[in-house]
Amino acid sequence: MMRTRPGFTILELLLVISIIVVLISLALPSLRSMRERSELVTLHARVAGHIAAFSSYTADFQDQWPFVTDPNATYTVINTNVPPYRSALDFWDPYHNWHIALAEPLYRRAWTDKIFRARDRDGPAMVRIWYSSAFLADPAFFTPDQRTGREQWRSTRLAEVRFRDKKVLFSCPWDHTIFRHPTNEPFLHRTFPFGFVDGAVLEIPWRTMRGGYPGGTDRWTPGGGNTSPSFPGTSTLGGVRGRDR
Repeated sequence: MMRTRPGFTILELLLVISIIVVLISLALPSLRSMRERSELVTLHARVAGHIAAFSSYTADFQDQWPFVTDPNATYTVINTNVPPYRSALDFWDPYHNWHIALAEPLYRRAWTDKIFRARDRDGPAMVRIWYSSAFLADPAFFTPDQRTGREQWRSTRLAEVRFRDKKVLFSCPWDHTIFRHPTNEPFLHRTFPFGFVDGAVLEIPWRTMRGGYPGGTDRWTPGGGNTSPSFPGTSTLGGVRGRDR
């Protein structure tokens, strides 16, 4: 007569499942940290590439930084080869929509390409590689007691940048928590990637960055749409002649 091997009891099965759950919970933080580190490495490489592309642009366009919207128009219409094919941008929109105008002529890519996103898993509309608004106006526009208005909106030149290793070209608020807890004290100690004119891409704590022009570009958006935010490096005090760290 054959003897059958006893199976696991329900109690034993529950114990094994509990152990597996504990092991997974212990491993998740490490896996999440590894994924975020990998995403940051990719982001650094993309920002470095954008700095190089913008530097190439200045060489091709008489020392001028990219300037894609008309300061005398309510909207500037940009035509593209991918849906929605036409985009109407307010003057200050290029801080986060610069890629819509520059993707095809400068990169030979569609503006929906992942190289313009902070993370691959972000959608095309979630662009968190921000072009500093300081490059879209005369330095006086970002200087207290010197701002007069629209007549100061103009292209700026590489030669106007006095502190190339301290002037942010791209800010990367890549962590979505910025939009939830922008004044939370622990959040202010978080580090974010910043790309500088000299080509460096550094992770710097928010609290150590210099403040920008109070209010950024609020009240100066002709179409009443997006304005440049007050995230570090987006509206540098003193414009391109100022420093962000």
